[in-house]
Amino acid sequence: MGAHPSHVASRSQIRNGCQARQHQKDDRPRLIYVADSRNVRFEGIRIENSPSFHLVLENSEAVTVHHVKITAPAHSPNTDGIDPINSRHVEITDNVISVGDDMVAIKSSKPDAAHPDEAASDIRISGNTLLNGRGICIGSGTSGGVARVQVDNNTFAGSMYGLRIKSLRGKGGQVRNVELHNNRMQDVATPLVITAYYEYRPLDLKVALAQVRPGGFVLGNQIWPGPDDPAQPYVQRETPDLADITVDGLTATGADRAGIIVGLPESRFRVCG
Repeated sequence: MGAHPSHVASRSQIRNGCQARQHQKDDRPRLIYVADSRNVRFEGIRIENSPSFHLVLENSEAVTVHHVKITAPAHSPNTDGIDPINSRHVEITDNVISVGDDMVAIKSSKPDAAHPDEAASDIRISGNTLLNGRGICIGSGTSGGVARVQVDNNTFAGSMYGLRIKSLRGKGGQVRNVELHNNRMQDVATPLVITAYYEYRPLDLKVALAQVRPGGFVLGNQIWPGPDDPAQPYVQRETPDLADITVDGLTATGADRAGIIVGLPESRFRVCG
């Protein structure tokens, strides 16, 4: 699924001041970093204007983030709201998030022998209000596996993306049993993105568009050259492997497009039901 590349690029760059930008090294500090912890609860606080990610949860379990407000300017780069990394049994409920990058980004950066193929698992994101930003995301790093994620009854208004599952060759892995239910969006440029080909585009838009072949596109800071992209060998925990994803009850008004779904020739998507 795609669109004329110049159309996709121009509309996505201007939405809410989120500029399309090439991936750059981020060495700015995180604001709150929780690691190797259990039974942690954040409730009724405000977290704002982090130099980079606001709240990082790494290798932690039984974490609740409830009634928290996280804010940063829409143009501020890499200011993710909440990043559960290799974490399990996480509840993110009834928060308000308005930032310059991903509102929530679930990641599994490396395999975990104690949790094969599901280093990040049993995560629920429900009842949140999402404003500026780049969506509720899984990825882009999924090499440790992601399993049993439920995203339901969230309200989006004016963000660049809504729901995204993004993985890339070299950092891919299994993503299984993702349930996206009853999410509502208004003026979200691209409500749904599911891609196993997540590559940053060249910073120069003219150079990026020159690389796009028929059927490909540039969307924000990412590029897909087109459907004639050649297959590569399948490598466990490196090739994106996405399955058992359910989208139900998604409503969106004022969108530029319904969504974009991109598989790989060596790891194709199948539509069921």
